[in-house]
Amino acid sequence: VARKEAGLERFLQDSQARESLMKVDIAELAKMERTVKELQVELARKQEGLSRFLRDAEGREKTLQSEAGASQSYKSAVGDLQQSLARKEAGLRLFMIDTFNREQKLQKMLDIKF
Repeated sequence: VARKEAGLERFLQDSQARESLMKVDIAELAKMERTVKELQVELARKQEGLSRFLRDAEGREKTLQSEAGASQSYKSAVGDLQQSLARKEAGLRLFMIDTFNREQKLQKMLDIKF
């Protein structure tokens, strides 16, 4: 009987020790679950922030592309105007030379007549 009581006592002590360990494990598990939930919330916030950043970046990229297109159109228009101005300047020079030559001819004709 004494051996059985001693065995039961050891079994009871072992069971209490295992129960204490299980309580610690359960507490640690609950703590880990809270940490996981906190990390999930933080991850969701960061994903939303990243999504917002990407949407903003796409908007900025479209704006830059639009501005680049407008800039290219502006450069093209300036180039066209410069070419037009150069043609008009050349035409004006030819007109001035032609006018000068006519004036010279008229002057010679006037000199001959008088």
